[in-house]
Amino acid sequence: MDGFRKYFIITIYLVLFVRFAVAQTVHYKIIWRGDSVGYINAYRFDSANFEVYKLKSEVSFWFFGRRLIKTEYSEIFKEQILISSEARYFKDDKLREDCSTIFRNSQYDITLNGSKQPSIADPIKISTTTILFRKPEGTKAVYSERFGEMMDLERINDSSFRIEKANGRFNVYSFENGICKRIKVDNFFATLYFIRIDDEPDKNL
Repeated sequence: MDGFRKYFIITIYLVLFVRFAVAQTVHYKIIWRGDSVGYINAYRFDSANFEVYKLKSEVSFWFFGRRLIKTEYSEIFKEQILISSEARYFKDDKLREDCSTIFRNSQYDITLNGSKQPSIADPIKISTTTILFRKPEGTKAVYSERFGEMMDLERINDSSFRIEKANGRFNVYSFENGICKRIKVDNFFATLYFIRIDDEPDKNL
């Protein structure tokens, strides 16, 4: 079966069962310079053979004018192996980045902003979204759905991990009792902190 046709059939199937699957939800507040500037909602849906991850984030701040940043991630894992993902990045309501990843013919076909990227042959088991739900144990690399590439992962200690991004900057993930409670995001313009919040309802992102 053609890879795209198989992906389409799987997607339709998932749309039908996700309504009835048990969802695990995590929320983060985004902090910049001590102020709350946005939120992240992430969801994990499980069935017998599939895991579906959905993530949305929205950040609004002033940096030489108002900036509005939105991201949307969608991923499908089968038996803990990534089979497809779609990541979109919006700046001021304009789509700036779009990365599609599809597993077919024993490798990952990756398209970033309309351009084909180098394929990845090894099965992907951990992505930047799955880290929000479980510690990245037993691996030295994590898949970036947004940039379509593997990123080096370093264990700082038993509760903290550091990911090196393509631009040389780092994200630091901190865990408590196996739960990702805090993420430090080092950007060129500012350092952001994602703080886990369990006592607030979903934000309408």
